[in-house]
Amino acid sequence: MKFLWLNIVGWLAALSVVALGVTRSGSGNDTRKQLVVITATAAHPGTMSTPDDTAREASQSEAYDNLTTADSDSTVTASSNPAAVALNDSASQFMASGDFKRAAGYLKKALSLDDGYARAHYNLGIALQKQNKLGDAIKEYQRAVDIRPTYYSPIYNLGLLYYSISDFDKAREWLKKAVAVRKSEESAPAHYNLGLVYKHLGDLKASESSYTEALRLRPGYAEARYNLALLRMNDERYQLAVDDFEKAAALGMAKSKLFQNLGVCYAKLEDYEHSISAYRRALALDPNDPAVWFNLAMAFGRQEQADSSIAAYRRALELDPEYYQAHFNMAHVFSEQNQVDSALSHYRKAIELHSKYSKALFNMALLFSDREQYDSAAECYRKVVDLDPENQKALFNLGVAYGHLDKVDDAVKSYRELIDQDPVHEKGLNNLGSAFMKLEKYDSALVYFGRLVGLTHDAQAYFNRARAYRSLDSTGRAREDYQKAIEIQPEYAKAYHNLAILEEEAGDYPRAIELLTRAVDLGENDWKSHWKLGQIYVKLGMADQARTEYAAAAESHPQSAKFDREYKDLLKLQ
Repeated sequence: MKFLWLNIVGWLAALSVVALGVTRSGSGNDTRKQLVVITATAAHPGTMSTPDDTAREASQSEAYDNLTTADSDSTVTASSNPAAVALNDSASQFMASGDFKRAAGYLKKALSLDDGYARAHYNLGIALQKQNKLGDAIKEYQRAVDIRPTYYSPIYNLGLLYYSISDFDKAREWLKKAVAVRKSEESAPAHYNLGLVYKHLGDLKASESSYTEALRLRPGYAEARYNLALLRMNDERYQLAVDDFEKAAALGMAKSKLFQNLGVCYAKLEDYEHSISAYRRALALDPNDPAVWFNLAMAFGRQEQADSSIAAYRRALELDPEYYQAHFNMAHVFSEQNQVDSALSHYRKAIELHSKYSKALFNMALLFSDREQYDSAAECYRKVVDLDPENQKALFNLGVAYGHLDKVDDAVKSYRELIDQDPVHEKGLNNLGSAFMKLEKYDSALVYFGRLVGLTHDAQAYFNRARAYRSLDSTGRAREDYQKAIEIQPEYAKAYHNLAILEEEAGDYPRAIELLTRAVDLGENDWKSHWKLGQIYVKLGMADQARTEYAAAAESHPQSAKFDREYKDLLKLQ
């Protein structure tokens, strides 16, 4: 039996994939105020938001072999009335030529002679459906089935008709009946369309089973193979999807979207050579699809073929000038090539096309920060936060930018917004405490450093809380925290240095010398520890030892007028 007539399109959602942005993580770093470590300002954040829309997938699947054709008489659905049979056969000829209205007239006359003529009811259903008289068509198909309950063709067509009006529950009911009454290769389209129905109903396991059964009955069924591949791709079973797409292509399916999706799957498997090959095959069939050029550019980028990647993005933009994701991704390639001006230009174009494109604003801010243009960085981060008040990465980085601009009150506001959203944000707590230290609001600093100690129990948290205690003249507690920091991290040179200062202030010079010597041995920015040792030796009247320490400190060429003055005075004593 031939399968013609209506072509019902089935849909499989193949969603675009958007890689999420990643903040460059700032860690709290210790710096010094004179000789005592005082701030823990987070470093400038790290990696950029990744390229947008990793690959764009084709979205449509295809239904195939839909309505069965008009039937001439057969023994199981025949009429005993010769005139009715003749009218049915004439109607079939009119239907073959597309004259469904005239065919319907002949079929109605045939049924007036023999209302039990199942074949004529079925053919009338087709003629009415072709005239978009769907309610009447349903009645005629149903009447044919009432007369002959195992009559496959009207059962199958009822399933497709309900599918066409998105009544998927009814479509499932009738297509299940169709595959129950017909077990041969002829029922492969019913299994295939049942797979489409299950997909719409969200039963993906049943959908896959239906496609698989269609392929068992008809191994060369390219459309079923293609839709099975889409299903597996959407379920992230990329290797299976690759195998199915390749088989569909081998069966002769030559569609750009097949090779586009094949390229996506290869890219997901990080097989970029095959991905590039698949995209090129897609472009050979449709050279004007900007999404394929976009995907090809992505694959070139993964292969570190920057020039080819940029050229492909440019082609995508020629075909679709409003393709803002292409501007975004091209900016990312330029930034990786250290072509910052070009990167900023394309981020701006992306934002011109999509004013609420926070990822582009975020990445622009990172580039501005790299250039130490913190005003521009802060402006971009502020816009990101305005668009997305819960963007914690932007809030954190905004606080860092304000810190570089010495806008400490604004930094505090940003960090507080961050902590309100995430009370256990360790870097936010650390930087908020450090900001309060800079504002000399030591009680507030102590609160946030204390919370950080409770969360992390790490050496830096104890170290920073010690600084707050020291500023509040709580020397005993400061000493305990410095000792705890050293216990946790025995090579923490700055903790030895700051603890030595407390011992010096307490008059325990031997202990201070011991701690500073340990700090020097650890070798972390040790010129200040040499300097402090020299100062203590001066107090003890040990000029030779003092000169030795000052000389060691001078090797680091410290930018300190006080150090230079003290060293010159010491040398005069020789």
